[in-house]
Amino acid sequence: LGLQQDCFFLGPDLTHIGLWFDPLTITSRWKPVLLINDFHGDVEQTGLFISGGFKYNLSDYVLFKIGGGIGIMNQEISGSVSFFGASEEYNEKEIIFIYQFLTEFNFNISDKIHFGLRYRWLDVGQGEADFLSSRDAHLAELSIGYNF
Repeated sequence: LGLQQDCFFLGPDLTHIGLWFDPLTITSRWKPVLLINDFHGDVEQTGLFISGGFKYNLSDYVLFKIGGGIGIMNQEISGSVSFFGASEEYNEKEIIFIYQFLTEFNFNISDKIHFGLRYRWLDVGQGEADFLSSRDAHLAELSIGYNF
């Protein structure tokens, strides 16, 4: 759901991202060189954005959009890291600030129905997880919509 005017659009985005890291198996040949013996974990993120930007009709059937958004994300990170036999567990739950940039092409099938191809760059940040660098996601999305 959202609002579109002649050259402007505004609307909410709800997103969910889940990443699961399988246990890392390091052969005995590499163990003397590497400090990490084992690593596994998962990340769950659910966010809500308010996005807006500009739109331009390339033809009667093709619409181009460019814009960005800001929002918040609930982030849950858990995992385990082993260094030389000593294991450390990590669990974190927090709400973080996020932002995104997007570009999109909408193709009008009829007066009411369209489908779209969208690319989003999403910066999730680091939060309080000191062992993680700043994270970003590159998302390619396919959508179908109905104009009321």
